[in-house]
Parts: sequence; C-alpha cells; structure tokens
Amino acid sequence: MPTVDYLFPQAAYNDFVQLNYYDVANPREHSRVSLRTYIDDATNYSLRPARNHKWEIRLGAELEGNRMSVTYFREKMNDGFRYSSYYAPYSYRKYDASAINPAQLEAPPALESLPYEDVTVLDGFRRATNGTRIDKEGIEFQLNTMRIPAIATALTVTGAWFRSTYSNSQMLYATVTDVVGQTPVSDMYIGLYDYRDGRVNEQFNTNFMLDTQIPKRGLIFTTSIQCMWWTKSTGLRQNGTPVSYLSAADGLLHPYTSADASDPTRQFLIKHYNEDTYRTFRVPLAVYVNLKATKSIGRYLNVSMFVNRLFDHLPSYYSNGILVRRSSDPYFGMELNFTI
Repeated sequence: MPTVDYLFPQAAYNDFVQLNYYDVANPREHSRVSLRTYIDDATNYSLRPARNHKWEIRLGAELEGNRMSVTYFREKMNDGFRYSSYYAPYSYRKYDASAINPAQLEAPPALESLPYEDVTVLDGFRRATNGTRIDKEGIEFQLNTMRIPAIATALTVTGAWFRSTYSNSQMLYATVTDVVGQTPVSDMYIGLYDYRDGRVNEQFNTNFMLDTQIPKRGLIFTTSIQCMWWTKSTGLRQNGTPVSYLSAADGLLHPYTSADASDPTRQFLIKHYNEDTYRTFRVPLAVYVNLKATKSIGRYLNVSMFVNRLFDHLPSYYSNGILVRRSSDPYFGMELNFTI
C-alpha cells in the first residue's frame, strides 16, 4: 500500500531568481532580491496499491529419515512505487542589474524602472507513481539428514539462487547537461525516453549446519559454514534516443524525429553511454564459519555462547583492473532464552 507521504505529499515549490542585486556600499539598505515562486500540487490522484504476482512449484522427497526439497519461484511487479519527475514551462522576468546606478540609490532599486526580459524555462517536481518494475526468480533447496547415532550429529544444507531485475515500467523524463549559446538545453527541451533504467542482480549461496545434541548433558553444539559462491550485478542497456521531447515554447510533447537528431539544439537530447556502464560486476567466493554452544539449565532456561566468523575465506579479486582485498572481523556474544 502507498505510504502517507505518497498519498499526501508536501507542495512543490519552484523559485526563480528575477533579480539578485547586492549593493557593496550599503548592502543592508540598497540590496534587493526578487523571486517568483510557483507552488505545484505534488499529489498523484491516480496512485494505486502495488500488486505482486507470484507462483512457485515445490518438489520434495524423503528416504529413511533424510528429507530433501527443491522450490522454483517467479515474481513479477509492474506497478511498484517510485518518484518520477514531471516538467512544465515556467515564466518569469529576468531583470538587468547592470542598469542600476549605485550612486543614485536611496533605497532598494525599484523593479518598475529596470529593463527586463520575459523568460520561459522548463522545470519540474517529483511525484509518486506506480512506475517501478521488479522481476524475481530463484531456486531454493534444503536437505535434512538423519541424525548419525555414533556422533549424535545431523546435517542441514540450505541454499538458493536468486536473480532480480529492478527497472522502470513507464517512460522517463531525463535532462541533459549540454549548453548551447550560454543557455542550458534542459531549459528549452527535455527528452522522454522509453528505456529500462536499472540493474540485474544475481547471487548463489549455500549454508551447511552441523547440529550435535548431547541430551544427557543438556548440550547442543552447532557449526555453520556460510558460502556465498558469487554475487554479480549488470546494468541494463539503454536506448539514448528519446521518443519525444517537451518544449518550453508551448509546453507540449513533440515526436523526436530524424530531423531533430540533426537540429543544433535538440541533437543533444540523444544520450550516449559508456560501455563500462554495462560491464558485469562480480564478487567471488566468500566463506564464513560460525560456532555456537547451548546449555540447558532446568526446564525453562537455555544459555548460549556463539562466535561468528571465527574463520573465513575471502580471496582477493580484481574489479575494473583494481585489486580488491577483503577482510572480516569475528564477533561473539551470549544469549539467554526463557521458556514459559
């Protein structure tokens, strides 16, 4: 469900500086700043609850006290929440401060006596929308062995492979930083792009847990080995050519054509991306060993001591030609559990 902040956002304020004059001789008496402020309603009255569709299939087997199960699942959400930018033309007067004669001032300069230029630029604000897409799939597995009487130990193996894609489900406005004739292109035109802006994250992990029970002594020893075999992340490729553009001249969307691609100003709406943006970032194997001992005192009290990451295996790896060295610090603690 949408949060209160999504449903009842604060109003959006856009301030445009019409005049910013600072008088060096008499800054307090003769300086003047003029702003024109627009107040926009940032409420999205079409916002709706997000829906997540999921299905899964599970297979299980049991043999002589040994149990195993494998589950495959997929999730899909096309209307998750995100803040999206909205743009519109805003008009204001840009006064020429060079026409002010400081020697003739007896008060802050009057705007009525200053030359000005009517300016219209594109600007905007953010609004909550149902524009996020999340696709997930994965395989989860679990193995529970029977307790071996000779060592009073059972083995539990759990693990999973996950792949998640985070992107957008709606077209996005995006500005550019280019300047033409001392005027930012984004003041005149803003492109609307139909691409998937996001990443694909993937990971594979397995946990091994040895559980040794000595009922006569009221002791339980647990050893767990956590293995993160790898994690990786890849950026989604983007088409930098807009499908349309918003113009400050009329506030309307116009289709982006081949003629616009050669226009002296609108050609800069085509975004270019470095190939390194789409390079897969991969982190290799990481192994941690955790120990825990539990003592039962009477029927209602259990005391546990644990040491996590007592041993680890974190091999170094290269990322973009840079050697990355990893390390971890062990930590320990105690737990008290009362059962009523």
